[in-house]
Amino acid sequence: MSFTISHALHSIQYNRTLLKTSVLTNSRMYSEHLFTIPDMQVTMKPTTTTAAETQLLWMAESGFTQSRVAIMTKMEDTLLSHEELLLILMILVKERKKYASPQQTPLLGTRHFVPERTSDKLFGPVIAMGHEWIDIESVDYFVWVKSGDQRIDLAAPPTAHGVSLMLQ
Repeated sequence: MSFTISHALHSIQYNRTLLKTSVLTNSRMYSEHLFTIPDMQVTMKPTTTTAAETQLLWMAESGFTQSRVAIMTKMEDTLLSHEELLLILMILVKERKKYASPQQTPLLGTRHFVPERTSDKLFGPVIAMGHEWIDIESVDYFVWVKSGDQRIDLAAPPTAHGVSLMLQ
């Protein structure tokens, strides 16, 4: 996802000597009241001779093992320190069954671990070394976009919502 967004940003025509945009993954974010590591941030910083703060434009957070409540709390805490946020993307991955670690994990190289992927197995469970590592049931996307001067309200319905990979 970060590659796609980065590519899209770099396709926009603007004077890159005046403005630097960045797509950061798993990068620290901190302020006076917050320290967190979101899954992805899109930032913008003027590159003028006058010192300027980096503006946080977008934030993305995804959850495999985190609950929706935990992710929403993290995003609300971020909004308290970064009211300038223009877009928030939340991705919730629902597993068909709760993860269980294998009984024994032999130390093997990557080639032994990577499961075979063919066109008929693109969205099935990931089975390697005789263990089912994950089986995704669905992926929910929620997008909130800032409107006017008001900060994003995560209690309001999202601007956009979609479900992908609803698998039987």
